[in-house]
Parts: sequence; structure tokens; C-alpha cells
Amino acid sequence: MQLWVYAYRDHGLEAIVPKRQPGCPSKLPVAQEPSFKQRLLTGPTETDGVCTLRAKDIRRILQQEFAVEYSLAGVYDLLHRLGFSCLAPRPRHRKNDPAEMRQWVEQAPLLSKPRRSAIPANPSSCGSKTKPGSASKEP
Repeated sequence: MQLWVYAYRDHGLEAIVPKRQPGCPSKLPVAQEPSFKQRLLTGPTETDGVCTLRAKDIRRILQQEFAVEYSLAGVYDLLHRLGFSCLAPRPRHRKNDPAEMRQWVEQAPLLSKPRRSAIPANPSSCGSKTKPGSASKEP
């Protein structure tokens, strides 16, 4: 169809400039977005029962605390719109003690310091494993 040609002819360039489509309104009201964002920034609580929040946990939080129903794809869209990223550092357990981990690494028998090899280095400068002079035998 050439409707855009007629629109340009009758109304000029402004008639054919694409307009922003509003799309569906968000299920989470705009007034609740700051409190939801703050809830995510504080991290998981004892009632969540996890050490890091995943999309299914956030979906449950939205349902229980904010009374809105989202699909997993909708949760990811909402997080992206609010400025959150999917990438996160590896979670640490709340009982993790860095001092005990350092002590274990220092005392672990299997993690001993590497020692020099008992095999002497090859005297050949080229690194070949063949015996010297074996490659050039004349009949």
C-alpha cells in the first residue's frame, strides 16, 4: 500500500515520521516502582530462603508483596526497564568466613607449592626428543 505517499502529499513530512507506540501499561504501578526497586536492592530476606534472588523469586515477591502477576519474561522486562542487569557476581553464603578459607588454603596438603621437576632438562637446544646425530646417518 502507498498510504505513506498520500500522507506525505497531503500533510507533509510530519505525517510520515514514526510515532512512539505506547504499548501495554505496566502491571506494577509507577508509584510502587521505587519501593520494589528498594526491595530488590536490599537483597533476600530470611523469609525468602535463598542467598540470591532469581527471576522466579522476584516473580513470587511481586505476587505476594505487590499483588501483581508477572510471567518470567515479564519479570526480565521489568528488571531491564528499572535498570537492573542479568549479570551478577557469584553469590556468597551468609556463613562464609574469608579468614577460615584462607587458613584452609594455606594448610591444605593437596595444594602444596609446586616443586621443580626431577627430570633434567634436555641438553638439545632445538627441543627435539631424538638422539643427537641420529637424523644425519650417511650410508
